[in-house]
Amino acid sequence: MGDSDVSMSGVEPDDGLLAYGIPYPPALDDTITFSDGSAEPPDWEIYAKYYGARFKPGGNVFDVRLINFNDPSGEGKYFEEDWPYEYQLGAPDDRPDGWDPPIQKWGLKLLDAAGFINNPTQEAVSYMAPYGKWAPERQKYDLSRENVHPVFRCAMWPNISQLEYAAIMPALLLATAYLDDPKTLCLFHAISAPSSQMTLFRDEKLGYCQRVQIPVTLSEIEQKAVFDKMVAMREYTTFNWADDEGPDTVHAIAWTSPRLDAKRRYIPASGPFTRKTDIYMSTHILHVMSLMPIKAYPFFDTQFAEEILDMAGVADERKPRDFDLISAQMRTAYMFAATLVHEFAHAFCKAYFERPDTKPAQPNEPWLADNRNNELGHAVILQILGGIPGLNTLYRIPMSSAEVIKQWNYVPFGIHFREPWDMWAKTSKFQQVISEGAAEANDKTCTFYPIAQRQIQSMYAKETWDEVSRYGLDAIKLTKIPEWAAHVVPGETGNYTLR
Repeated sequence: MGDSDVSMSGVEPDDGLLAYGIPYPPALDDTITFSDGSAEPPDWEIYAKYYGARFKPGGNVFDVRLINFNDPSGEGKYFEEDWPYEYQLGAPDDRPDGWDPPIQKWGLKLLDAAGFINNPTQEAVSYMAPYGKWAPERQKYDLSRENVHPVFRCAMWPNISQLEYAAIMPALLLATAYLDDPKTLCLFHAISAPSSQMTLFRDEKLGYCQRVQIPVTLSEIEQKAVFDKMVAMREYTTFNWADDEGPDTVHAIAWTSPRLDAKRRYIPASGPFTRKTDIYMSTHILHVMSLMPIKAYPFFDTQFAEEILDMAGVADERKPRDFDLISAQMRTAYMFAATLVHEFAHAFCKAYFERPDTKPAQPNEPWLADNRNNELGHAVILQILGGIPGLNTLYRIPMSSAEVIKQWNYVPFGIHFREPWDMWAKTSKFQQVISEGAAEANDKTCTFYPIAQRQIQSMYAKETWDEVSRYGLDAIKLTKIPEWAAHVVPGETGNYTLR
């Protein structure tokens, strides 16, 4: 496409700040007009790179204009009055394949300038701040009075040193706060309920399936019973460090494996047809978390991020500003906390959900809420956070799966969540997806919402947990900033358009 083939016009958004101090994005048009007079909705995966932005002087919004790549001055101007642009939109290497949609649309440098990647702060970070709404009740039953939930304590981590355990404390406290909530107790009460209390339905491909019934509230006795089941998990599972290669050579940041006896049989947990497990976490997470208190060694994240950008051939002028160590570390702690609860949910389910070893095999786990996918770890995090945090990553051949997984540990380029979360999921050994309505489900628009870095950092602010004590988990739900959303729209031929 030639530079002069596109024209744009649009209405600027009102000045003002969005949630967490995020400015308004560049006002992109709903249609673009070509030189022959035709117009169509733009596919920003293709056309975003033709636009440049700057932060509007004296405002709270980004200006946007077309870039003239034939301008001999190198300033991309069409007219003398065109202002110098600071941020070129689109994939930072002009190859959108491999980048996640928020980066394909806005570019790394603009996302960073808006506050979705780095948020340097001189304020002291209180990693001890997370404190769940149900924590006072839990500590009444927990004679140790420790802040960390019994299922995350040091005894649950074979071969971990005290120094390493202290290093992962920020994530442990955040994961504890997630478990220490009445709503979370309702979830685990439902997951551990007898099969007779679940809804039975039949899928044409999966056979008979079960869906849990989540109560709105629990009595004090029921809450104590769920807590006791959680504590019993100290006998049914462990947390371990491992390289990224999980079962069946699948690369993963974490996984939960059934424990087998000498004859390769499942070892029962709470009763017949249940299973003891072992949870494995990537050693890269430990490496990152171990460096969190050490501000003098920022190379671990900065160097890794630079390697990814250099491998993609990203020019210096398209790179974000210097990566902020604290911002990256807090993203790692945030993602690690979600991973801890995710994997604990799998282990808890295997310990209490009765699943006979039949042929054909029954679904691994029950379904939660109205999800099509029974990936229980994701379903639990969705209930707790209102979305499933995922990373802005680059995956492109010849990158290995291990290199992509490493990005999940170092979290260099920010976080997003998407809705629907499971629209492209397919049945595999690790998850089952309801076949009914699959075509309709996969024909929906999938929206990616970048998460403000300030929201991630707010998870370690005392004020946030004061709000949680009053309002519960609603106070920490992932915040949608629709103005910055990237919409992936399915087309008639199976292709997708980025809006």
